[in-house]
Amino acid sequence: MKILVATSEAVPNGGGIASYAQELLNVIGQEHEVYLLTDSPDKQVDGYRFTWSNYGHDIYAYSYAHGLVDELNAAKFDLIINSNSKFVAVCAPFLQASIISISHFVNGILAVTAGFNSKYLDAVICLSHYGKDFMRRRFRISDESKLPVVYNFVHNDGVELDRNKQQRTVPVIVYPGGCALHKSPDVVLSALRRLIRTDLNFKFYWLGGLDIPFKRFSIPKKINALLPADERVQFTGKIPREQAIALISSANLFLLPSRGEGCPISLLEAMCSGCIPVISDARHGSRELLESGKFGIITRQGNAPELFRRIREVIETPQNYQENYLATYNYSKHVLSKEKWTEEMQRIISSVMHKKKETLPMDSRRFRKSSWHFQLVCCWESYKIKFRDLFFCMKFNFLYFKGR
Repeated sequence: MKILVATSEAVPNGGGIASYAQELLNVIGQEHEVYLLTDSPDKQVDGYRFTWSNYGHDIYAYSYAHGLVDELNAAKFDLIINSNSKFVAVCAPFLQASIISISHFVNGILAVTAGFNSKYLDAVICLSHYGKDFMRRRFRISDESKLPVVYNFVHNDGVELDRNKQQRTVPVIVYPGGCALHKSPDVVLSALRRLIRTDLNFKFYWLGGLDIPFKRFSIPKKINALLPADERVQFTGKIPREQAIALISSANLFLLPSRGEGCPISLLEAMCSGCIPVISDARHGSRELLESGKFGIITRQGNAPELFRRIREVIETPQNYQENYLATYNYSKHVLSKEKWTEEMQRIISSVMHKKKETLPMDSRRFRKSSWHFQLVCCWESYKIKFRDLFFCMKFNFLYFKGR
């Protein structure tokens, strides 16, 4: 089979979408001819027969888009897998190959890119049932078979349960969200402020970038400026992927009280070495993975006092949470395995190949209608993100003055 993987980035460098593309290649590259369409400047990526790059081109220009569509159709692909490619989202009606799209987030731009022009897609893979519900409502997709749910996985071969961490007198707490607002850094910051006022023993690692969104409007420019210095708390900033994984694997408590997610790889990495996950009850993949609290702690979204209380509870009564380590480890090992992911992906690929693809002739009117509609939707989603970022920038200013 001849397959095109279309993605915004293909070379893993800490980003989840590129990592996803790499795993796709590992699975399908053994039995099929795999080609690449990417938005990055890479001219040739290892493992792919040939690479097309949209870098430096205007994908919304009819002349460029028409030429590339003709070239891709001439290549006679059996299947296109769209992993956040805006070009494929806009041009899906004109591409003759079957198309499977991946929705990397429960909503927002990533989900819109996955579901746009859904009439001309053979399947949209969702990373959670919450994401599936959004896709069904937003794009009015009534065919259940068109919206399969496939959780992410992490490589856990040879990873053993670290029983030593269960005996620690100083538990390790890891928060991997940096200042990404969908990861709720404001909530974690407020809970951490309460935590450092206690005399409890712990080691807290805040992973990721420290720059506050819209920092030109913020008095504190970095998130760590909002906390007094405390030897129990370490802000790592951006660190190499291997170092981040090592810290995540060492966690007793893994904090991810996000407002929105797809199926977060960092949570899976923590679970596969055994941990106590602490997440929010927001409707996204993390809550679904923990099966309503069966494998960890679920707090109310945005409730910093409750988050603080649950963290303190684990530190003060660790014996009550010993079973969580083995439970998360076994769940990762047996449910979130590469083998199950591979089996499900191959089943979906096989199923769409038996469907008849509907295609439209490409002309400037049809293309511009699709392009303008997509850009309008993306513009609206981008403005929502900017307004949100500005709101939280003001909230960080408030927290700064409140802490003085």
